[in-house]
Formats: sequence, C-alpha cells, structure tokens
Amino acid sequence: DSFRDYLQLRERDARETLPEAFASSVAEDIANEIVPKWLQVTFTAKGALRHTVTVEDRQPGWDHPALLRGL
Repeated sequence: DSFRDYLQLRERDARETLPEAFASSVAEDIANEIVPKWLQVTFTAKGALRHTVTVEDRQPGWDHPALLRGL
C-alpha cells in the first residue's frame, strides 16, 4: 500500500519530468529507504512517443551471475 501511495504522489512528476530523471529519482528513493543489494527500475513514458528507461543500481562487490544473466 505504501509503495502505491508513493507512486500516486509521484504521478505528476512522471508526466512532467524527463523519463531518465524520473526513473533515477525513483531508484534513488528506493535505495535510500531499503538499501537493497541490487535494484532495477523500469519506467515507460506514454505520450506521442513511447519511451522506456531502465535504471540499475547495486552495492559495491555484489555479484549474482544467475540473476544478472537474465537481464
């Protein structure tokens, strides 16, 4: 529920911000809250042109070949 609320609050930003900046901002917010070993955020801006951005972040030294092979 909390994540859904967060996305609803960020809905205006998603429409008014460059897709790259929005995806990076969401990834940064998530990383600051839960400190994951690895995260990936994919955002698709829908408008005249459909634009998809994927942002990835991982902790230094983290490696998981089986997971990363699928990307």
